[in-house]
Amino acid sequence: MPVDEFIPWLKAYTPNQEWLLCGSKQSLTSKEGKVSLFKLVTQNWKDTFITNIHSAPEELEHWPIMDTNHCPCGSWINRAIKEKAFKLDNLDQLNEAHGKLHLVAHALLLKYQSGEYKQARESLPELQLVYDEIYSILKSL
Repeated sequence: MPVDEFIPWLKAYTPNQEWLLCGSKQSLTSKEGKVSLFKLVTQNWKDTFITNIHSAPEELEHWPIMDTNHCPCGSWINRAIKEKAFKLDNLDQLNEAHGKLHLVAHALLLKYQSGEYKQARESLPELQLVYDEIYSILKSL
């Protein structure tokens, strides 16, 4: 972000209420807090992606991070592995499903970018299926 745009952006910034609520929950264990955070970042990533697929190209400002290692979800998984916060088998399953989510999203993005907007939108249920798989794995954490 250009420096001259930062102050106006900061003044207009409205924090996501779900993030604030998650951060204020004192009764969560460390693991529950980490899982809640992962759910929030994954939901936000998916919602942004879906909103973009439903938008006209000229309305788009940016896509969510499409690199599996650098998106917030991938960063969370990598940190959880390093911290040994959860069973490695469960994190491996989560990482595999996360990779599938990005593969499906990348295919939809390519359709969208090639002007196949309707096909990209009609394929969104595939993205939701993989997201549901991720959510199921999170319950096992």
